[in-house]
Amino acid sequence: MISQKSNNTFLFQRNMIIALIARNFDLSIKKIVALTNDDYEKMLELVDSKESTKDFTKLIYDFYLSKKSYFPNSEFLFPTSEGDFFLPCDFLNQFRSLTLEVDSKEKNPHPKTLSLKNWEKIYELKFEKFRPQYQIILATGLCAFLGLRPSEVAELEKRDIDFSGQVIILRDTKSQKQQEIPVIPDLIEPLRLFVAYLPKNSSPLFVTRTGRKWGRREVNVAVKRYCEEINISDSVTPQRLRATLGKTLSDQGYPPSLIAKIMRHSDPATTIRHYTQTERGAVRKSLIEIHTNITNNSLADQI
Repeated sequence: MISQKSNNTFLFQRNMIIALIARNFDLSIKKIVALTNDDYEKMLELVDSKESTKDFTKLIYDFYLSKKSYFPNSEFLFPTSEGDFFLPCDFLNQFRSLTLEVDSKEKNPHPKTLSLKNWEKIYELKFEKFRPQYQIILATGLCAFLGLRPSEVAELEKRDIDFSGQVIILRDTKSQKQQEIPVIPDLIEPLRLFVAYLPKNSSPLFVTRTGRKWGRREVNVAVKRYCEEINISDSVTPQRLRATLGKTLSDQGYPPSLIAKIMRHSDPATTIRHYTQTERGAVRKSLIEIHTNITNNSLADQI
């Protein structure tokens, strides 16, 4: 059973995609709402063929996955909330309601004729509606792939993302010193798209629905929710994600000095202390290999 919250998100996605297609391609609303699942691949090819529409290829893909999950038996690409055929007049009525949300005064608004200014406002509205989900994904990625602490994630602002140097500036750290951490390529574009909607350099990356800046608690809740969405039932926390990153690096044989830099330990001894067992295992393996190379006999045979 689809929840009301999920249903609202689904409907907004559907209406945005229909409007985008109508605005960018020579297709009537009637033809768009009549598209079926069999037309999905052709629709992707059509979108990919136009450079200016690259930004919503993923939007269509994500929507298609949601539609298959919510309405697996519906043949229509853009169904109603019950999985049925979506009437063109119903779309236009809902699109009119969408333009009213951004205070548009245009009469009989249509995706093709809507002014650029109002279209940009609708895109901003899209960001606001999807921001909670974007924040959950980004916060979890920062914890899992960069090893950021909850307080560090919560304190991030737009000015802290340096795209020219591809680093994140951490001003609130455990050592009380400003630090920089390189950003992996897979996080660059999502961050770039996200911060583009933030109005000021001092704007927090992560805020509650009331606009309050996140704290450690919100980061922990975000990680928990993300794990629930991907069906991980264990109690996963930002601290566990950070520890997993450090242990994975150690298990793969990276030197403690490099791990210390990645984990931003001011004292390398902290790294060794946290991953002592892994280091002992590596040392033991090396000693066994050395002994095997020196003699084929076991020590027991020589005593």
